[in-house]
Amino acid sequence: MTVTGFCCLAIDTASDTPTVAACRGDNVAERQVDEGGRTEQIFRYVDEVLAATGLALQALDCVAVGRGPGSFTGLRVGMAAAQSLAFGASLPVCPVSSLGVLAYGAARRAGVERVVAALDARMGEVYAGGYRGRGAAVECVDADCVMPPGRLEISGTEAFLAAGPGWAAYPELAARFADRIESLDPAARPRAADLLVLAHAAFQRGESVAPADALPVYLRDRVTG
Repeated sequence: MTVTGFCCLAIDTASDTPTVAACRGDNVAERQVDEGGRTEQIFRYVDEVLAATGLALQALDCVAVGRGPGSFTGLRVGMAAAQSLAFGASLPVCPVSSLGVLAYGAARRAGVERVVAALDARMGEVYAGGYRGRGAAVECVDADCVMPPGRLEISGTEAFLAAGPGWAAYPELAARFADRIESLDPAARPRAADLLVLAHAAFQRGESVAPADALPVYLRDRVTG
């Protein structure tokens, strides 16, 4: 992880393992929110990671947040926390795709480039996005979407890492693409420490926004929790 000179707080609550992290350059602290991702617990872990990195909230460059797709309830809680913290400290917010964060972390750990990230969207559907690892960034090659596993299309012909719990929730998805899956990592989740890296790149590209303009990306209107 190379984020020299970057000071950031990151929150991702899109999955069943919400995490909070902070970095002061390459000094990174991360905590998993074990108590169901309630707002008060997120703030407690925010205090912990800021203290661990020796940062005050006002000293940050921005607050990064996983914008989704993912759990509706989780996204609302995480986005609201990021907005309130950023607003109170007069900081911008840097929203990043949670599927992109998942893909980046899985690609980095496995040492591969092509990743298809998937989360269980419930109601017989999957959130999925195709990505290619590019050093300290990822390139989106198949836009984040929500659809039944039987309708998902993955561009190209090359093999890929199938990452995320959506692959385990719908075994028929893995069966459809068995000839292209080089490895499977259903334990992969979007992690706030990986979000810090992608937020650094996004911040440098000028993609941060005012807190009020940071919105979750649900991909559908029906609430599923």
